[in-house]
Amino acid sequence: MKQILNFRIFLAASFGNILEFYDFSTYGLMMSVMAPLFFPASDPMMSLLMACGAFSASFIVRPLGGLVFGYIGDQYGGKASFSLSLIFMALSTSAIGLLPVYDDIGIVSPLLLILCRVIQGICIGGEFSSSLIYASEHFNRKQSHPAFITGCITAAGVSGWFLSSLIGYLSIESSLPFASWRLPFLLGSCVGFFGFYVRQSLPDTVLTKPKDLNNFKIIKTEIPGILSIASIGIVMGILFYGFHIFPSSYLPTKFPSISHSQVLQYTSFGIGIYMLFLPLSGWISDKLGHLRVMKIFSYLTILVASLIFSFILSGVPKLILCAEFLASFILAGYMAPATYIMTQSFSDGIRYRLVSLSYNLGASLVGGLTPSILLFFISSYGSFYLPGLFIAACGIAGVLSSHYFEKRFAGIKKLS
Repeated sequence: MKQILNFRIFLAASFGNILEFYDFSTYGLMMSVMAPLFFPASDPMMSLLMACGAFSASFIVRPLGGLVFGYIGDQYGGKASFSLSLIFMALSTSAIGLLPVYDDIGIVSPLLLILCRVIQGICIGGEFSSSLIYASEHFNRKQSHPAFITGCITAAGVSGWFLSSLIGYLSIESSLPFASWRLPFLLGSCVGFFGFYVRQSLPDTVLTKPKDLNNFKIIKTEIPGILSIASIGIVMGILFYGFHIFPSSYLPTKFPSISHSQVLQYTSFGIGIYMLFLPLSGWISDKLGHLRVMKIFSYLTILVASLIFSFILSGVPKLILCAEFLASFILAGYMAPATYIMTQSFSDGIRYRLVSLSYNLGASLVGGLTPSILLFFISSYGSFYLPGLFIAACGIAGVLSSHYFEKRFAGIKKLS
């Protein structure tokens, strides 16, 4: 009976991740198509830059969403937290799929789009880390493959990105009477309501109230841990949005020979590789040591990030596919053990809010701004070296966080 319950928990947590990440990522992957519709400009690059601004807006509020939904998780249970985030994500995604474009209502159109993205950002801030913590609280803490499980849950979320890129490609390729870019949003929102229903059957967490309910005091005493988990978010954000999301918007704008549908194929390939490598990386890190594997892939990031970025900017299909493969391999190698380490940080009663806040600070305020930062470097300075160095710098954050957790979890053999 317990194994059946654990499977239901794993399935519901994974299913919710699929839906939320699908909904959240669709705008990023369709950005090059939507940019001239909502942000028309004489210069296509300027139009894309403004669309990137709307993309970044959702990341600015993600830490707030992490704090809000994390507080709900600590006070009322994990089920309440990620069920609410899922239903509001579905509503905001529906709204994007139905929005009139700039030619219909003028400046109101991009403003409404930004508002929808802000709501999405708040919702996603409470989803990913909460689902990982919820699952880890219900699974047997003595089970021997914890990073494999968190890797599988993370892979489920990544499959939402993969599904989004695949449906985006199919919708662009099809000839529909209704604007094809709307289809991925409307499809994802419909399924989101079903996911909300599935999660209502889950058991809730056993609540442990902290001695001090003052968020500011709690945050102040846990700053080193917060910064270290934020570093995990930085590594994930810069690698994923730099190597998978940025190319999907930049390459069709820069290279006329590369169509929107082609770049979505490249993106689907890279995200698919990332999704497949995550469980494998988790299993390996369970054998070799979670922090050891994190550190290895942090150093690899520093060494090869600039090379991977140069492959992407070459515009050569084979090199782009090679870049997507290498980036996904490194990211999966780091994230599978890192997601497990996140669930072991902080004590009961404050874990949901601090992990959600910390991870989203890095993933959002640094990682989520990556496409805009890279585009700024290229358009303002004409530099193709600065973007590579910027991405390589995220590896330093990974190394520093690994060293911190080595000291924090010293003596705990299964984590080292």
